[in-house]
Amino acid sequence: MKNTRKLDKVKLFEEAMRLHNEGKFDEADQIYQSVLKTDAKNFAANYFHGCVLFEKSKFKDAIKYLKIAWDSNPNNYEVNNNLGIAYKNLSKHDSSEKHFLSAISIDENNFKAYFNCANLYSDMKKDDLALKFLEKCIILNDKFIDAHQRLGEIYQEKYLKDRNPDHLNKAKDGFNAAIGCDPLHPDAFLSLGWNSFPTSPLISWSKAKVKSTVQYHKNLDL
Repeated sequence: MKNTRKLDKVKLFEEAMRLHNEGKFDEADQIYQSVLKTDAKNFAANYFHGCVLFEKSKFKDAIKYLKIAWDSNPNNYEVNNNLGIAYKNLSKHDSSEKHFLSAISIDENNFKAYFNCANLYSDMKKDDLALKFLEKCIILNDKFIDAHQRLGEIYQEKYLKDRNPDHLNKAKDGFNAAIGCDPLHPDAFLSLGWNSFPTSPLISWSKAKVKSTVQYHKNLDL
């Protein structure tokens, strides 16, 4: 009987994964929730139900289920990474940092965790730490456009604060690196254009665009 139940559960998850991969999240979630009714501590059901809630931006609810999954397997990279993102979206910076750093310790060669943690540090106004993590991200994947773009944006923000020309030059390097990865990258060209005339009153619109672009990349989690 136990083997039959295990086989049934395997088949259920196979079907749920098929639906999930096809983007049919609500249908997949019905299966996750049906499993949770009889097995409330099931790691996979809690994790994937949490992911569905996460996709719907129900971060507080998602954390509840992701935490149950984390309790049963705290050394899982994806659980820690998603908890980090969920807490970040709720501005719970300490909890977010804890889980991002755990994700990095679990898989220190995963560039995505460094990128996500860098965006957290940027939200926390810890620019130097954000830059450090972006540089590590780029070492691990120098073709990752968004890391180069964010590096440029943060140096650009630093220049606006202190008018240090070194920061302007490093911003330029970041945008040029993004263009090197994608010669048609619009945000990099726009940012680079502003970088050429940072004090001109004629480009206030570009400044506003750069600000909105920065916000977009801060919200780009992997």
